[in-house]
Amino acid sequence: MQTLLWCTLATIMFATAYYTWSSQQQLIARSQMVIADVVSMRSTEGGAQRPVFEYQIHGKDYRWERSISSNPPRYSVGDSAELYVDPNTPTNVLVNDWLHRWFFIGITSFFGVAFSLAVFICMFMFTAFRTPKSRTPIAPTSNTSSAFLRVT
Repeated sequence: MQTLLWCTLATIMFATAYYTWSSQQQLIARSQMVIADVVSMRSTEGGAQRPVFEYQIHGKDYRWERSISSNPPRYSVGDSAELYVDPNTPTNVLVNDWLHRWFFIGITSFFGVAFSLAVFICMFMFTAFRTPKSRTPIAPTSNTSSAFLRVT
């Protein structure tokens, strides 16, 4: 039963990593790469900061706030970054940096591998330490009364 649980969790982690990667690849295929400028930084409750990017698509200016915050901040006001922007939905953005593109995929893949190792450990424990079952039942002997000796 534990093997099934770990196998299910590993499958979910690998499927999540693949879905995220596949979604990013689809966005990149239909997107236009633009150079965006960091125009401001927004602080979060924990003191981390997230950049607000400004970019232009089809002659129109857009602002987009990154969902990932960091402390110390990854970007500063005035920095530039490459963005993949969907021209049909200009607020659908993917920042072309390691953290935004690969961090979540790496974490889910790591847990997929860890859960897969748990599957192999459970399978090994089950096969190595299980109690072997007898194939033929032990038949009672015809002289069962001799097993009970009377001590006087």
